[in-house]
Amino acid sequence: MQHNHPQPATPAFAPPPALGHRRTGAFTLIELLVVIAVISLLAALTVPVLNRAVTQAEQVKCRGQLKEFGHALSMYCTQYNRYYPPTGISYRYVLSTTAQGKLGLGLLFPEFMADGRMFYCPSMIAEGTTYESLDRGFRYYPDGDCNTNYMYAVHAADNEALKRPQPSKQCMVADSVIRYRGGDWGCGHYMHVTGYNVLHADNSVNWYPDPDESIAWAKIHSGTTRLHEAWDAFTNNTPN
Repeated sequence: MQHNHPQPATPAFAPPPALGHRRTGAFTLIELLVVIAVISLLAALTVPVLNRAVTQAEQVKCRGQLKEFGHALSMYCTQYNRYYPPTGISYRYVLSTTAQGKLGLGLLFPEFMADGRMFYCPSMIAEGTTYESLDRGFRYYPDGDCNTNYMYAVHAADNEALKRPQPSKQCMVADSVIRYRGGDWGCGHYMHVTGYNVLHADNSVNWYPDPDESIAWAKIHSGTTRLHEAWDAFTNNTPN
């Protein structure tokens, strides 16, 4: 006699995946850690390169601004019987004071240089320490002085009206050699870290490297022998 055995019931749930089977579409912890490590390594390699590129771009833009100073000074000399703007007081980064009005490079604004931003190195603009408004054009300090971070005609005497032509390699405008140290403040800040852009009397602009800070000056007062020595380095040394 033949007996019909009941068929086994189909399981309600599929059996678990076999050992060693990996689900698709998800990362394991080890994979995530590897990805994070790779991204961190790429960032460590890329960020310094980007920073150098930004620094070099600021140097190039600064050179362009100094060339604009050269053109503006030439136009000023044409209009004022071959005389440069008078030097003003010994602080050669001052553009104007409440008592005396415009000084030095400040006399170029706005007739010969209408954009107040041109009076500040791009590396300082990046730090937001340039001008208060486009209407005013310049940064004003609490004492009423209007300052730039470019230095002008440090070799000259106070209130001297320099007449062109100067010696062709006489430094006329340059990145400030003043650097913050020990709580000192100043309008300059050793802007490009490794050197300076310099405009000479022949309207050429050259780069002077200063990796050992032999030119840099740590004080804020500019009417001293040390500042004149730094300025003479731009005139007497061979640029890079």
